Amino acid sequence: MARLARGRRARESAARALACASRLGHYRRRRTGPKAHRVAARALDGQPLTFDEITLLSDDILPGWHEEWALPAQEAFRLLRVQALEAACRTMAASGSHALAIQAGAAALAAEPLRESAAEALIEAHLAQRNRYEAMQCFRSLAQRLDEELGVLPDPSLAERLTAIGRTRGAAS
Repeated sequence: MARLARGRRARESAARALACASRLGHYRRRRTGPKAHRVAARALDGQPLTFDEITLLSDDILPGWHEEWALPAQEAFRLLRVQALEAACRTMAASGSHALAIQAGAAALAAEPLRESAAEALIEAHLAQRNRYEAMQCFRSLAQRLDEELGVLPDPSLAERLTAIGRTRGAAS
């Protein structure tokens, strides 16, 4: 009886491994993985991205997979794509492509909501577009998440930069 149970478990494990390998093969055949890595490398090299490239980096690889072997690859790609989206946000904001910069920054922040550097890049893109309201909304949302999740305040230099925006209201009167 025990031998039958072990045999059944072994067959089920083999079937799961085959299904996972099949899905990974499909992922590789679609060339999403290699293309996403090339796009990320370009962004980290300071090159601007297209909307389609930002969209490509906006998704995790193998979403919903919780198999032990997939987790390190998922985490490595998540970190790469967040860094690339953040870099793209800064690059495109500096070159005047504010709409794409905001898309990249929003995607980076959606992937990692507590990442202050991504929020800062998005806030800077909003400010470059002269959109103070969106910049303040982004900062307030970040501050709330940091407080709720970690019990900390945003970086003081970012807070000071946004506080200065509030001070201009009194100067303009």
